[in-house]
Amino acid sequence: MSTFKVILFRHILVWALFILYELALIDITVGLLASPFQYILYYSLNILLFYGNAHIILDFAFFKTNRPYLTAITLIIVELLFFLWIKIHVDAWLAGSGTVRYALDKIHEKIYLTNIFREIFL
Repeated sequence: MSTFKVILFRHILVWALFILYELALIDITVGLLASPFQYILYYSLNILLFYGNAHIILDFAFFKTNRPYLTAITLIIVELLFFLWIKIHVDAWLAGSGTVRYALDKIHEKIYLTNIFREIFL
């Protein structure tokens, strides 16, 4: 087996274990389960956030600029705001409203903080 396949297998395995852990934790603590489509959509976004940050943002900031820490902080803040914007639009779409204003009316500040914490975590 090639090195690439081994690394890919490890990444998929770790993500699968992480997702199963989170789903079990959510089911045990709050008993809330969503549709498989929602899980696939949200976890795809979270995985894209993780790898985008690791391989694009941090790579650019620390290897292609003169001020790596300032650049990294600025790009991470922009990335988090962009990801929150995407998340709000996906939430509005899944709520069936089609409008972001509806989603903003339905979402409380606590959920914004939860989303931001999740983004920083990933």
